Amino acid sequence: MSTSTIDLDRLQYHVCLLLSGIYLQQSERMKAKQLTDKAQEIAEKLKDEMMIAESLYRYGDIKQEEGDWNGALNCYMKSVNIKLRYGDEYNLSIANSYQKIGIVYYSQGNYKEAECMFKKLLKITLSVLGHNHPDAAASYNNMGAVYSNQGKYEEAISMYEKSLKISLPVLGHNHPDVAASYNNMGEAYRHQGKREKAISMYEKSLKIRLSVLGHNHPDVAASYNNMGAVYSDQGKHEEAISMYEKSLKITLSIFGHNHPDVAVSYNNIGAVYSNQGKYEEAISMYKKSLKIRLSVFGHNHPNAAVSYNNLGTVYLDQSKHEEAISMYKKSLEIIISVLGHNHPDVAVSYNNMGAVYSNQGKHEEAISMYEKSLKIKLSVLGHNHPDITVSYNNLGNAYLDQGKYEEAISMYEKSLKIRLSVLDHNHPHIAVSYNNMGEAYRHQGKHEEAISMYEQSLKIRLSVLGHNHPDVAMSYNNLGNAYRHQSKHEEAISMYEKSLKITLPVLGHNHPDVAGSYSNMGAVYSNQGKYEEAISMNKKSLKIRLSVLGHNHPDVAASYNNMGEVYRHQGKLEEAISMYEKSLKITLSVLGHNHPDVAASYNNLGNAYFNQGKYEEAISMYEKSLKIRLAVLGHNHPDVAVLYNNMGAVYLDQGKYEEAISMYEKSLKITLSVLGHNHPDVAASYNNMGEAYRYQGKHEEAISMYEKSLKITLSVLGHNHPDIAGSYNNLGNAYRHQGKHEEAISMYEKSLKITLSVLGHNHPDVAGSYNNLGNAYSNQGKYEEAISMYEKSLKIRLSVLDHNHPDIAASYNNMGEAYRHQGQREEAISMYEKSLKIRLSVLGHNHPDVAVLYNNMGAVYLDQGKHEEAISMHEKSLKIRLSVLGHNHPDVAGSYNNMGTVYSNQGKHEEAISMKKKSLKIRLSVLGHNHPDVAASYNNMGEVYRHQGKHEEAISMYEKSLKITLSVLGHNHPHVAASYNNLGNAYLDHGKHEEAISMYEKSLKIRLAVLGHNHPDVAGSYNNLGNAYRHQGKHEEAISMYEKSLKITLSVLGHNHPDIAASYNNMGAVYSNQGKYEEAISMYEKSLKIRLSVLDHNHPDIAGSYNNLGNAHRHQGKLEEAISMYEKSLKITLSVLDHNHPDVAALYNNMGAVYLDQGKHEEAISMYEKSLKITLSVLDHNHPHVAVSYNNIGAVYSNQGKHEEAISMYEKSLKITSSVLGHNHPDVARSYNNLGNAYDKQGKHEEAISMYEKSFKIQLSNP
Repeated sequence: MSTSTIDLDRLQYHVCLLLSGIYLQQSERMKAKQLTDKAQEIAEKLKDEMMIAESLYRYGDIKQEEGDWNGALNCYMKSVNIKLRYGDEYNLSIANSYQKIGIVYYSQGNYKEAECMFKKLLKITLSVLGHNHPDAAASYNNMGAVYSNQGKYEEAISMYEKSLKISLPVLGHNHPDVAASYNNMGEAYRHQGKREKAISMYEKSLKIRLSVLGHNHPDVAASYNNMGAVYSDQGKHEEAISMYEKSLKITLSIFGHNHPDVAVSYNNIGAVYSNQGKYEEAISMYKKSLKIRLSVFGHNHPNAAVSYNNLGTVYLDQSKHEEAISMYKKSLEIIISVLGHNHPDVAVSYNNMGAVYSNQGKHEEAISMYEKSLKIKLSVLGHNHPDITVSYNNLGNAYLDQGKYEEAISMYEKSLKIRLSVLDHNHPHIAVSYNNMGEAYRHQGKHEEAISMYEQSLKIRLSVLGHNHPDVAMSYNNLGNAYRHQSKHEEAISMYEKSLKITLPVLGHNHPDVAGSYSNMGAVYSNQGKYEEAISMNKKSLKIRLSVLGHNHPDVAASYNNMGEVYRHQGKLEEAISMYEKSLKITLSVLGHNHPDVAASYNNLGNAYFNQGKYEEAISMYEKSLKIRLAVLGHNHPDVAVLYNNMGAVYLDQGKYEEAISMYEKSLKITLSVLGHNHPDVAASYNNMGEAYRYQGKHEEAISMYEKSLKITLSVLGHNHPDIAGSYNNLGNAYRHQGKHEEAISMYEKSLKITLSVLGHNHPDVAGSYNNLGNAYSNQGKYEEAISMYEKSLKIRLSVLDHNHPDIAASYNNMGEAYRHQGQREEAISMYEKSLKIRLSVLGHNHPDVAVLYNNMGAVYLDQGKHEEAISMHEKSLKIRLSVLGHNHPDVAGSYNNMGTVYSNQGKHEEAISMKKKSLKIRLSVLGHNHPDVAASYNNMGEVYRHQGKHEEAISMYEKSLKITLSVLGHNHPHVAASYNNLGNAYLDHGKHEEAISMYEKSLKIRLAVLGHNHPDVAGSYNNLGNAYRHQGKHEEAISMYEKSLKITLSVLGHNHPDIAASYNNMGAVYSNQGKYEEAISMYEKSLKIRLSVLDHNHPDIAGSYNNLGNAHRHQGKLEEAISMYEKSLKITLSVLDHNHPDVAALYNNMGAVYLDQGKHEEAISMYEKSLKITLSVLDHNHPHVAVSYNNIGAVYSNQGKHEEAISMYEKSLKITSSVLGHNHPDVARSYNNLGNAYDKQGKHEEAISMYEKSFKIQLSNP
């Protein structure tokens, strides 16, 4: 081959390589490859190894541009190996190869190999060019970049300083390379969170560039751009925009409107607007950027793909999922056509689409996208690249959202393993992995493990980033969240304060992260019941967000929402609704009508209306929320399931049990399909269905649901999770409502054991467990044990919570209930007053919980016979409920009902009926005609009519009640049994004993089927049957029934329960009716013994026992013993009850009867008149008890021979009984009979016969 031919070939070779480099810069990879192929062909023809090495080098460049890192590495390695074989080791060409190989390793995240290559490069550069050459500075700069990516920021800064040290004496203080070193140091400081130092470095770089390059140079624009990035990190959005606009102005003046750098500026400005929540402005900027890129690069360029990707991200932030997917698909289509299916940028697109599906709750689709992304990264980057860790992390997040905590942790551990092998063990990314694992453990309720992970993350961040970095603040924040979920409020506040201490000096007082810290602290205060402090924190948060983000930002809406939640917990429902509406207004204007955040606002409004008892408004809000979620998220999203669940809760409160179960089943169907059979949300659905079945009295079905819930929580969360404790607690509630107290206590104790082991002895949930045990003991009549449990609960709450917390008020209230059932009414009032004091100070004078306390105090006063005080309390309760809840709320109906009960006890039956009708009217309008509470109203009215002796009206009301309970609850519900029982009482009072027994037997049959043979209600049925048989004079049957009742109460409630005492008392009554007074006295004494041991010695039931003993002694003719018993009874009743109480009147009446038997007529008259005076003052003048008093006085006058006075009294008695009880009542017959006796004694035989005939006629009509 001639020399000229060889020279021509060499020239052609060099031209081909030169042109291939130019085409490569223009992203014309095919042309670049064709020219490199030609160059390679020439090199092989000439058999020139160094030329072959350079061709391989260029192939490496092409592969690198294609994103084929392994291909590029292979070419560069072949190239350098040839160079090493045929050239000097210390050659700059070899140094260039090491640099290229180092860049590939760097791009692959293989920082250790990259560091090795850059060290070789540095060694050659130093030996060939010396220590002070600019290329040595560049090598140090490369090493700095490696260290920076490893999170070794101090080492990075050291390298940059070495680079700067060389550049300054060689190039001078004003050289662009010096500016570049300052810029790189600024980048390192920015990653450390040392933003002021970063700004200082960028400003030094900018100063040089301005003086050397002038105000209009691209590098000056880059400096402004970098400073804008720092301000953006600081949340100083206006300053960031200012910097980016300066950068934009320069690029526009230099390059014109259509240059790629102008597109970058628009892109950066768009990012700031996106961070501000100004999504429309962001989209405008991104579209400007896209327009330029399309016109410059064409429709198939990677930069156009980046713009589509950015637009997709904004649409994702707006929850415009379809638009986001559309943009990501456009981006993906470009990347695949340009870079092929296996490029890392394709993996990024799949990752972004996964994020959209994840936000939509389409977890399987999200996981599919993340797995596609992972597959590409593994094939391109290998198994140990940092980008692989991102994929595993995203998969972990998806599994976390599904509640698949073990799978999530597995993914996070894979991510961590790679990071530990690739990165320094103190790298911030390692800290991120520990943080993510902490999140998974926290969702599992494994708080200690979570805290351990957060602490490891914190340790790394402190060592790498220093004590003042925002990421350190984030770690403290996460620890605060963990402590908050443990209800360790003080520790949580401490962590949030540490976080706040960092963010304030680093980010300033007006940064969104500072607002976030205040918001978190507000959440803790709200959990503590410190609502004013909570509002204060949320207001601070709101103030910052308003000043930084403007009035229309989603975070501002979040602040209003948070304040709404606090007001709702305070019971300030109007204020809550106002806040939710402000939140809604913002979300509608910023995000549009179909965004999930708008749906959330409607949901929150629904919750507030639900709390107000405005069920229709609540349903309306939930339906609006549901419509949006269905349209945006699809029919199978967990948030849709939440709405079905909320609507179920409304229907449950309305007594629409079938509709409630239907909603819960819809919720369950979604959670099963989306989250699988073992997710905690599925367990929650089963739990809710259990609640619905429990309200229906379907206890077995309820328990079945609770057990399903428990099985899931056990398998997912383990045996020691708080949610497991919750399941045991629910089972306990079901057993308690079945009257299976031992089983209930067993469940509550299991719950307690878990809460103690997981949360410690001082946690509010432990207090809750003790409280539940107290309820169970109270239902058993074990009031001392109940009070002991309540006191344990109270002790914890006092130590953990603020002394003014609503939960502490609840403890005092519960203790008050127990004391009330013990008859210790002063102690009960004391507890209620303590509870009231707290609620007034925390919740204000107009809160529904305050109304509840007035109601409870009214119940005590009613028990004491202090009717006026009782009415006063119920009126206070009613006033609050009317102002807070409106005139149509079920609680208002409850107040009217309670007032009616007081009036009924006073004998003011018309007023009682009026109140009961008001209650009924509300319940009908709010709950509909078929609700159990409406049935209760009819039942209550029946009770009033029964006490009036209006038996037909009473039976009519009871039948209406029965009809509703049958239609709503089915034929086998305990409430149906109660209706039959009430009808039995009415028939018994009417003297229709067979009908009464028939009703009692129906009631008994249901109770046996539903509650089992050993339930207290079954005992009640046997007791009532005993009463019926007793009234029939079937004493043996009566005793048999009472003994059955006693057997049950003994087995269920123990030997010392008040119900046992009642059974002995009833048996005593039978023996007394049989004239077996010794046996009667024995039973009464047994009853008394129990009551003395269980109840306060001043309890009305003990007074009742003394009274019964007095009656027995009187019938035995033991009149002194009778008087003694009556006096003991009187002493108690006077001390416990008002001196004007009907029970006091009854005792005076009984004592009058003894005096009459003794022939002490004046003392008898005195006692009867005292009795009459009380009954007239307490009860209506037309009350049957007043008639009895007139009758008794008449009997004394008759015995004294004062016949006219006797007739006057009997006529008064007759007038009342006729008007109140009707003309056909047995008591009216008795009055006619008494008048007949009086006329007979006067010798007025015609009048006597007339009276006897009237009496006889009535008796015939009442067989």
